[in-house]
Amino acid sequence: MNLPDLGVGIVWLPGLEATIASSLDAWDLIEVEPQAFWTKAGARDDGRGNEPFRLNEGAFEQLCAQRRPVLVHSVGYAVGGSTPSDARNLPALRATFDRLKPAWWSEHASLQTTGCGEDRRALGFLMPPIQSRSSVDTIVDNIRRLQDDFGLPFAFETGVNYLRPRPGELPDSEFWGSIAERAGCGILLDLHNIWANERNGRQSVASVVEGLPLERVWEMHLAGGQPYKGYWLDAHSDLPPDELLALARRVVPQLPALHALVFEIVPDYLVHAGLDVGDLVRCGGVLHEIWSLRGSACVASSTETITREECDVLSVGDAALPSPEMWGTQIRHAVDRSAPSVDAPIDDPAVGIYRDLVDAVRMGTIADALPLSTRYLLLARGEDFFKALLQTYWSLHAPEAFMSEEARAFAEFLAEKDLLPHLDELLAFELAAHRAEMSGKVQRVHFTCDPNRFIQALKAGRLPEALPELEVEVEVTPHVEME
Repeated sequence: MNLPDLGVGIVWLPGLEATIASSLDAWDLIEVEPQAFWTKAGARDDGRGNEPFRLNEGAFEQLCAQRRPVLVHSVGYAVGGSTPSDARNLPALRATFDRLKPAWWSEHASLQTTGCGEDRRALGFLMPPIQSRSSVDTIVDNIRRLQDDFGLPFAFETGVNYLRPRPGELPDSEFWGSIAERAGCGILLDLHNIWANERNGRQSVASVVEGLPLERVWEMHLAGGQPYKGYWLDAHSDLPPDELLALARRVVPQLPALHALVFEIVPDYLVHAGLDVGDLVRCGGVLHEIWSLRGSACVASSTETITREECDVLSVGDAALPSPEMWGTQIRHAVDRSAPSVDAPIDDPAVGIYRDLVDAVRMGTIADALPLSTRYLLLARGEDFFKALLQTYWSLHAPEAFMSEEARAFAEFLAEKDLLPHLDELLAFELAAHRAEMSGKVQRVHFTCDPNRFIQALKAGRLPEALPELEVEVEVTPHVEME
């Protein structure tokens, strides 16, 4: 496939915009996770999260103003499971492609949801698929549908997997290689993911690379991680460590069709890791040096396509493994604290790691979506109380797919309790701010105290002093600042 060489890039996420703009000379391209810059269209504002999505035009204008080629790395249309993708993503994803015109796009060969219709449940984190022949079939079918829907070159990411290999599963390299060959798509080789997999007891980086169809590796991701309870997490929490960079220097020369090398970091970790613009510029320089090595040690590779029958031979233990549908159900029962217990749970110590990761994502989502209400609860009742409250909520409510839905569900959970004066009004205010931003329409909220004194005290990090009774209706307009 004739794709352009785009060079070295960085992921574009909310909170990174100014830092990237200040270090722009270090980057040839930008890769965007588009769902982070979508809002609800507001066409059916039922308050239950059923609206389709639209592009946040201001955010996309800021992205386009950087005058760099843009790749799209989606995080809402994962291809690893048997559950149909959320149709609400489709119009906004198509609009994203029309606006940014990426040379190709990518998604995760992971599970995000299980079940269908009323039984559909979000998992709260990207989960690994079962590595079986049936799973290859499912993922290939999913990729082919996306290729037909969008007519745009597609690559899937080699995912991190904290679970131990199960007897009968395909090795990582054969699983990913079979998908790429049969789907006729590209591979986004996330080198930090497969290095984390090796560190956590799965296939080595060397054997994964040796077993992949390297002519299908279009893109590589590099990132930093961190240790947690005996595991190495793909946390995107720092600069790429020296050991990973050394691996990249050995792998990149073997890739004849590498068109992009992208660094990923979560905005919050810029502060936690003590990184500044200068660190990013130096990182970009190192990655350019690695980029210059691409294809320099390539050997002839086969272009033969793996057939369904050959894939059957590779997965001789497939009959002993759960179907993709059953695996999705088992994963949900393993990691969703609200799911009922089952007789044969997944027996793997990494289940606890995934539960912790889901908890962390959900807690971060609530804190980001309801910052004032979260601060009020922490100031008034303390961290232990707040964490116990979250544990109770998680035991009753499955994860939600989108921030606004998780915020609404948590607010409804709190509304059933009489925890703090005016908390219900504060929650209503923050939810109204989200609705105003999503719909572009003014919202109205009723307070029985002075909302300015209440909110300003919380913004200053202190509890409000005694608030006299006062009947006030507040108009909440789009772009209201809640922090």
